Amino acid sequence: MGGGNGVRMTPRGASSKTQLQVWEALIGVQGGEYPRQEKEDWLFFCPGHEDGKKSGKRSLSVKFEDDGSTKAYCFACGSGKTFYDTLSQTLSIPREVFDGDRLQVKEKTQEEKKTWVYLDGKGQPYYRVRRYDKAGGKIFGQDFWDGSKWVKIKEWEGKKPSLVLYNLPSLKGAIQERKTVYVVEGEKCADALTSLGLISTTNPLGANKWQPHYSSLLGGAEVVILPDNDTPGKQHAEGVAKSLEGVAKSVKILPLPGLEEKEDVYDWFQKGHTVKDLSSLAVETLTPLPKVSRFEKPSMVKTRPPKPWLLENLVGERDFVMVYGQPGAGKSFVALDLAVSLCLGRSFAGRFPAVQGPKKVLYCASEDYSWRAERLGAGVRKYGSTEEHLDGFLTFLEAVPNLFLATGENSTGDFIQEVIDEGLKVDLIIIDTLADALAGAEENSASDASTVNSNIKRIRETLQCAVLVVHHTGKNGESERGSSAYRAKADGMFKVSPVGQSSGVMALTKFKGRVTVPEVAFNLENPLGDGFSAQVIWQGEAGYSADWTQEEKDLLEVVREAGPLSRSALAEALGLASPQAAHSKAERLISAGMVKTYRKDMEKPASKTNPYFYDLVDKESATYNPITRLVRLPERGKT
Repeated sequence: MGGGNGVRMTPRGASSKTQLQVWEALIGVQGGEYPRQEKEDWLFFCPGHEDGKKSGKRSLSVKFEDDGSTKAYCFACGSGKTFYDTLSQTLSIPREVFDGDRLQVKEKTQEEKKTWVYLDGKGQPYYRVRRYDKAGGKIFGQDFWDGSKWVKIKEWEGKKPSLVLYNLPSLKGAIQERKTVYVVEGEKCADALTSLGLISTTNPLGANKWQPHYSSLLGGAEVVILPDNDTPGKQHAEGVAKSLEGVAKSVKILPLPGLEEKEDVYDWFQKGHTVKDLSSLAVETLTPLPKVSRFEKPSMVKTRPPKPWLLENLVGERDFVMVYGQPGAGKSFVALDLAVSLCLGRSFAGRFPAVQGPKKVLYCASEDYSWRAERLGAGVRKYGSTEEHLDGFLTFLEAVPNLFLATGENSTGDFIQEVIDEGLKVDLIIIDTLADALAGAEENSASDASTVNSNIKRIRETLQCAVLVVHHTGKNGESERGSSAYRAKADGMFKVSPVGQSSGVMALTKFKGRVTVPEVAFNLENPLGDGFSAQVIWQGEAGYSADWTQEEKDLLEVVREAGPLSRSALAEALGLASPQAAHSKAERLISAGMVKTYRKDMEKPASKTNPYFYDLVDKESATYNPITRLVRLPERGKT
């Protein structure tokens, strides 16, 4: 652009001496080659590094302003004083030229003022909050630590972990030593208390952003909440206190005297108050939580909200559930199938819908743990999914906690703390088997069973999740082994009984507040024909069959990796002669509920502009018709 007719181009005929100097110098170091213009910016090869010219990448963006100033930014070098110094030296332009009408980088519209780093339970970086000051107020940014660098939340690819409380490593010791934990609003206030030798924490993102799993991190703690002196602060304190009720050992709200509107504990200390003052108030003038009567009238019972379910009419949000059966009956297969269906947000056994989408499960097993890879691989494929899809929902632990011990190594308390330290927020914990978790207990002792039940309750309340245990039947093969105290405390129990070599039935034998459910039959199928992987196929449920042809297996893998695919694209991917041949190969997969076929506009007939597409059933939420196998999906970019 411009040099072909010998005319020396200058940016809009600028008269600024500095602009002309920069222009001539940049063109000179590039051998007379002119830059490329994009709107008001000129793109040069940056003289600070030679790789740009070799690769053809113009990384130096220069803008000549009407007021005579010049702005520049290199996408490789960055900016700042070093950038100016290097550019000045490379262009042979005196650095002092930049003192007035200077070459300047694009200025940030905000300045970072403070960064707070949240640590995990092991003291490693986990999350950070960055505060910036800009015209009009403060703004905040958040990042996660991926093990080597900070990653912005929007770049976390849907795998954002649960947030944790500030100063998390100090909380465990404080709880054990029965020190008061002060909950405040904001990292600045927490730092103020920490600097005075107190134990303090806060939640990310400010007032009224307390999440239920934060409470589990304060299980057994003596908590004092110091609210900011404004309406949101008071509402936040009340919400935190309510969430901690029944989890923390004690919870009190302490409004600090003498605060002006919107002031907080940091301001309170700035007014000259001391730690001794705070401690005295904490002992003498705490505001207890409002007492809630445990007595109810019939009209109150009538208006009580319905029981919250994970799996409707089977597993509630805080339930203790037991699945039991003879050795080899398939109870661990059933428990794993329950876990996978819950993690995928699918119905379990074709009869118990997952409520409110996918949930998170921790599966603890020590009995024959080698089964994990084979059984999981077969199990997820029954649902047309993959192990990778479950990464954010299903976690395994090759151990079970000792449910008879409250404290000590591998105890219930140790297990709870390990889950908290790992940053896990789970909806269901499966313990396989109960017998492995009873070291030191007498299985038939009602007293020991009561201790175990108390520790299971502690897990449920502290981690705010349901617990399912896998257990054996006694010698008679009918009832569960051990004390009847387990049955007395369980919210639900279902028995798995064998029927032949590779089939069985599941029957609910106790269901608190549940409807009566008939027995459900199932088969254990070996889909890969390898003799050891298996999946549970429930009565009336089609699954990943061992007699599928290789072409059908190939088709499933193709749509799993590249779907959705049009019929012609599917035929091409499989090397088939025609689109109709591709549909023929997909028919059994469609009937089995593994693959869906649909048109973007279901109101119009199929055509070149409205073709059939093929995809896995579970890839996106859709209105699925099990009779016609047709789905209505929103517009999608991938075709």
